[in-house]
Amino acid sequence: MLVIKFAHIEVPLITGQWVTVNVFDATATDGEQAKLLAHLVEAAKLQTGLQSELSALGYLKDGEPEFFGEENLVKYLQKHGVPEWTHRIEV
Repeated sequence: MLVIKFAHIEVPLITGQWVTVNVFDATATDGEQAKLLAHLVEAAKLQTGLQSELSALGYLKDGEPEFFGEENLVKYLQKHGVPEWTHRIEV
């Protein structure tokens, strides 16, 4: 069982709209980022009851922050980063 940290936060997108998002501290070792993200979104919903409008993975690649997910959310995270991790799930 792995413990995954995630942030459940509200952020303003470049469109000016505020949305609830989940950002997971994880990356897929097999390159299946979309599959991992879908799995973590479902696990977060089942284990915490928290739902989000958008979700992303956040991880370090060669010491630099990288993000995978919906384009506008990724742009926001690239500019502002992730605040603190707020929750944990087991997968």
